[in-house]
Amino acid sequence: FKAMYDKGELDAVEQKQLFDAQLLKANTDAAEFKAMYDKGELDAVEQKQQFDAQLYKATADAAEFKAMYDKGELDAVEQKQLFDAQLLKANTDAAEFKAMYDKGELDAVEQKQQFDAQLYKATADAAEFK
Repeated sequence: FKAMYDKGELDAVEQKQLFDAQLLKANTDAAEFKAMYDKGELDAVEQKQQFDAQLYKATADAAEFKAMYDKGELDAVEQKQLFDAQLLKANTDAAEFKAMYDKGELDAVEQKQQFDAQLYKATADAAEFK
């Protein structure tokens, strides 16, 4: 009976050693898994920070591009308005010049008619005087 008790006790010690070894391996595996998980979590945080920085820069670049585009569009509108004003002034000046030219031409025709009338009268007076 003592031999069986000693064998049982020896078996229990061996089983406890086996259990302790398995528990140590499980704890080691769990620690390795947790370290890998923590590293993955840290890598994810770093990647998110990089993504957020890239997104912020892309947003800032897009806003800057839009501001430049809007300014260019505004400048183009202002330039067109300036061109339209200059064109209107040129057309107005040309119309005024043409009106002055037409008036000058009309005045010249009237003066020629007056001169012709005076010449006719002078010729008629001279013929009468003769």
